[in-house]
Amino acid sequence: MKFQEDHFIVFVSAKQQARRQAQALFDSLPAAAPEIVTEDLVRQLPDPVQRFMRYSHVIGAPMTRTVRLKQTGHFRISEKPNAAWYPLTAEQYYSIRPPAFIWFGSIKLAPLLSVQGVDVFHGHGSLVIKLLGLIKVVNYHGPQADQAELVRYLSEIIWFPAACLQPELRWEPIDHLTARATLTCPTGVVSGDFHFDEQGALKMFVAQREHDVDGRPSALTWSATASQYRSYGDLFLTGRGEALWHLPSGQFPYARLDVTTIEHNVTSVYAS
Repeated sequence: MKFQEDHFIVFVSAKQQARRQAQALFDSLPAAAPEIVTEDLVRQLPDPVQRFMRYSHVIGAPMTRTVRLKQTGHFRISEKPNAAWYPLTAEQYYSIRPPAFIWFGSIKLAPLLSVQGVDVFHGHGSLVIKLLGLIKVVNYHGPQADQAELVRYLSEIIWFPAACLQPELRWEPIDHLTARATLTCPTGVVSGDFHFDEQGALKMFVAQREHDVDGRPSALTWSATASQYRSYGDLFLTGRGEALWHLPSGQFPYARLDVTTIEHNVTSVYAS
């Protein structure tokens, strides 16, 4: 059985360990009242990103410092063209400064067989996968994991658009509907192109991302689509996404996710 993206790091009692990590991340952040996103701040961004910020109803909202969300969906654990899709449930936690996330997911392979994982970027990325939360089948870390996880983080700022204003993020206009973002962290620099429609909705993110191909590290084109915008509190954000590798054999979608809940500026993890 071949386990592929998205990068997981797994521990005994994976959900509890992930929540402990996330709570420690939240507790490490300095207490501060978040400033308000203003029109003047947004005007510093390229035009397509400005439209995205307005489309998302971010102006007038508090600057995001932390995020928690829940997801459902389906995942493929093999890159064969006819690979099966398995049900997935997940929860995820973010901080914006520093850029970090912790993602816990459970993939149900059969009634009594599952994979549990925690995908982490907090300065470094790492990957461990266990069957049934007990049997380790993957242990992955190092510069390749750092780059791959940081690209993932950059792609997911669509769920907390105020992060577009962070000083670690540099924007370049590409054309009327596209802007390139470059995120700089102590462990690396990554870039990706955000493609928007005329109204400002993000439609696709595209970047070069580290991935193993036939056991060899490679930089491949990776993309994530966004759709099904809906209201989460006062913000209007994408509720559905699909992640794809652009393999030598063609495009390979491997994750389809629906975001059921998004909460900003929380300081606690889920209890159930």
